[in-house]
Amino acid sequence: MPHVVASDVNDAHIVQQVLLCNFRLENCMGAAMVMIPAGMANDSTNAGLVEENIAGNLGEVLNMCVRLFTENAPDSLTFKVLQPCGPGASLNLRFMHGNAPFES
Repeated sequence: MPHVVASDVNDAHIVQQVLLCNFRLENCMGAAMVMIPAGMANDSTNAGLVEENIAGNLGEVLNMCVRLFTENAPDSLTFKVLQPCGPGASLNLRFMHGNAPFES
């Protein structure tokens, strides 16, 4: 099943943790952030797509989630990159939180 991998990095930009979401969870969380209709999120999931606007919203959700997973971390962590992958994943996406955009 297609999925999305998000990376969190420390101050030295070294990956410290990753979060894996299937497309259904990714599309639902990204759509819910700004009240995109559930039907649009389901259509993207069924088509194996990560739409740019939904991915951007998911990036914001995951940026907030970093705080949930780093309560006892010695370094501060930052959400860095969201990358769709898996068989059949259409990468209808240009997104990266931070430096240059990710392009498929």
